[in-house]
Amino acid sequence: MVEVVIAVSVLAVAVATVLALLPLLTREMADSGDSLVAQRFSGAIEAEMRRLAGSGSLDTLATSIKPSDASSTLTLVAPRDGRDVREESASDVEEWAQYFAIELWQFSTPPLAYERAVGAVLPVQVRVSWPYKLRAQDGGAVRTEIEDRSSITFTVSLRR
Repeated sequence: MVEVVIAVSVLAVAVATVLALLPLLTREMADSGDSLVAQRFSGAIEAEMRRLAGSGSLDTLATSIKPSDASSTLTLVAPRDGRDVREESASDVEEWAQYFAIELWQFSTPPLAYERAVGAVLPVQVRVSWPYKLRAQDGGAVRTEIEDRSSITFTVSLRR
C-alpha cells in the first residue's frame, strides 16, 4: 500500500510540473512563430519603400528615414499574419491589430550612409518588434513599451 501512495504522489508531482510549464512553452511557441513571420518581412518592406519613394528619387524617401541616432523615424506596421506592411499613418489595418512595428533608420557613417549626390542605393537598418499594439478592454489599442517587446534587426537596401 505504501508503494502505491508513493507512486501516486510521484505521478501527481510530475503532472503538476508539466502543467506549470505549459503556459511558458505555449508563449515560447507563439514567440517563435512571430519571429518567423518577422524574418520574412524584407521583401514587403522593400516593396513599401518603393511605394513611398514613388516615381521620384530616393532623396524623398531618405528624408523621412532618420539616422540611427534619432529617437523616432519612419515606422511601418503589419498585422500578426504579416500580410500587409504599410506606413503607420497610411495603414488600413485596425489600430489594435497593428501587431508588428517596423522601424527604419539610415546608417549615419560610411560605407552604408546614404549619399544624396550619388543616390543609387538607400541601405536602411530595420528593427521589427512585437507586439506593438494590443486590443484594450474598451476595444481601442494599447501600445506596448519597447522594453516589453521581442525584436529582430536586419538590413534592407533599395536600389534606384
